[in-house]
Amino acid sequence: MIDKAICLCIDKRREFWSFLIKQFQELNIPLQLFIAGNGEILPKEQYDHIDTNNICDSWSYGSGEIRKNNYNAYLCHQKMIQIAKNEKLNNVLLLEDDAVILTRFKILIPTILQKLNETQWNTCYLGYHHTQKEQNEQLYKQYKYINIVRETNI
Repeated sequence: MIDKAICLCIDKRREFWSFLIKQFQELNIPLQLFIAGNGEILPKEQYDHIDTNNICDSWSYGSGEIRKNNYNAYLCHQKMIQIAKNEKLNNVLLLEDDAVILTRFKILIPTILQKLNETQWNTCYLGYHHTQKEQNEQLYKQYKYINIVRETNI
């Protein structure tokens, strides 16, 4: 069972939020929106994280190029994990607001959780990587923005 989902929601992408909320209501999984952005779109008290321009000099995203958005996402993910720790959640799903939970998620997650309960684990990555776009062309036609929960052999 997933105790809670915490979703990184970018203030500029509010159009995704209602669809995401609906998906998690249908799954009967509690959802917390973790709102982040530049702090200028919403009232400041609604933000869980306001982007920083003070980026670590050694921070880069593979190419050696320093990317402010990636660094702020990293900071947000740290804060989301801290929320899960503070709430003493056993199983938490971290995702971003462009996620689309596919039908097979409902089928696969009980099996995945059962397998995880049989072993010691810290992190189980259910995700999609943008370089695999060509492998998911049909899904791209169906969804404009997507972060796929893939089938995985555990």
